[in-house]
Amino acid sequence: MNSKYIEKYAHVLTEYCCKIKEKDRVLIRSTPLAEPLILACQKAVIQAGGICEFDISLQGMSRQFYELSTNNQLAVAPILYSHAIKTFDVIISIHAPNDIHELKGVDKEKLAIAQDGRLAIKKTMMRRSANESLRWVICNYPTKSLAEAAKMSLSEYENFIAHACFLSKKNPIQSWEALSDRQTNWVSQLNQGKKIQFKSHHVDISFDIHGREWINSNGQRNMPSGEVFTSPHEASGNGYITFDIPSLLFGEELNGVKLTLKNGTITDWESDSNGDVLDRVFALDGARRIGEIAIGTNTEIQRHTLNTLYDEKIGGTIHMAIGASYPETGGKNKSSIHHDFITSFNQDSRIMLDGQDIYKNGQFIV
Repeated sequence: MNSKYIEKYAHVLTEYCCKIKEKDRVLIRSTPLAEPLILACQKAVIQAGGICEFDISLQGMSRQFYELSTNNQLAVAPILYSHAIKTFDVIISIHAPNDIHELKGVDKEKLAIAQDGRLAIKKTMMRRSANESLRWVICNYPTKSLAEAAKMSLSEYENFIAHACFLSKKNPIQSWEALSDRQTNWVSQLNQGKKIQFKSHHVDISFDIHGREWINSNGQRNMPSGEVFTSPHEASGNGYITFDIPSLLFGEELNGVKLTLKNGTITDWESDSNGDVLDRVFALDGARRIGEIAIGTNTEIQRHTLNTLYDEKIGGTIHMAIGASYPETGGKNKSSIHHDFITSFNQDSRIMLDGQDIYKNGQFIV
C-alpha cells in the first residue's frame, strides 16, 4: 500500500477506532502481506503506552486445518484466541488474504463443526463488545486476491480502500466524526419506531423493532463503516427479500440469494449459485433467524467488490445478517454464524417507519 496512506490508516485504526490508551493489551491479527500496516499499528500502540501482541496466519494454513483435522479436532476452540477474547482490551484484525477462495471445495460439514466449536468465543466477544470492555476493529489491507475479486488492479484497489476509509481526506478522523454526526440523527429517528418495512421491486419485508436499539456504525468497529443497524425481534420478520449483490461464504460465491420469512423464521431459501452452502448454513443452530437489519450510508464506496466489509456499507444498499444478534441492540438470537447478505436499494425503494416514509431511492429523507 502507498506509504502516504499507511500512517493515516494506522492513526485511524488505533486512535479513532480503538482509542488505544496506556496499558491496553492489544492483539493484532493478520497475514504477512499486511506487514507495513502491522508495523505502523504496532508503533502507534507502543507510542500510546499499550502492549502489543500478534496472531499471524500463513498461506494455506486454514485449508490444511480443515482438510487434515478430524471432527474432534475441528470442534476444539482455539485456546489462544479464546484467551485473547476473554482478557485483551483491543483486537485489531487486518484482513490481508493470499487467496480469498482458499476454503473453496472444503467439506461443508467440517466448516460447520468448526463454526459450532467457536460459538462460546462468539458469545464472549459479543458480550464484552456490548459492555465495552473489549474494543475491536476489522479492516482490509490491499492484496492481489482482494483486488482480483474486485476486478481491479492492485493500485486501483489501494485507491479504492483509501477513499472508502477516508484516507484520501486531509483529516480522515474529522471526516469520520462528520459522518457519525449525520448518522446520529437517523438513529434517533429510528429508535422512536415500532415497525419497519423495506419495499422495492425485489423486497417486501417488515420487522418489529419496538424497544430495540439502533446503532450508529461510524467506523469504530468496521473500517470502513457507514451504516446504521439493529437486531429485530426474533419472532418478527415477514415477507421476502432478494439479495442482488454477490456474497462470499466459506470461500464460495453466492448470487441471487432469496429468503422468505414467516414470523421471524426463514422458511424458504434459494440461490442462483452454490445453493448447497445455504443448506449447510441453515442447518446450524440459530441460523434461520435474522440477527441484523441495516442500511448502508457510505457514499465514498460506489461499487461492490465481493467483500462484505465494504459492500454492506455502500450508500443506497441495505443488508441483513442471518444468525447471531448483537446484544447491544437488545437482540437475543444466538448462533455460531453471523453472515451478511446485501442488496441494492437505490431505485423505486422505500423504508417506512410505523407507516411513514423515512427513506427513498437510496437516501434518508428525515
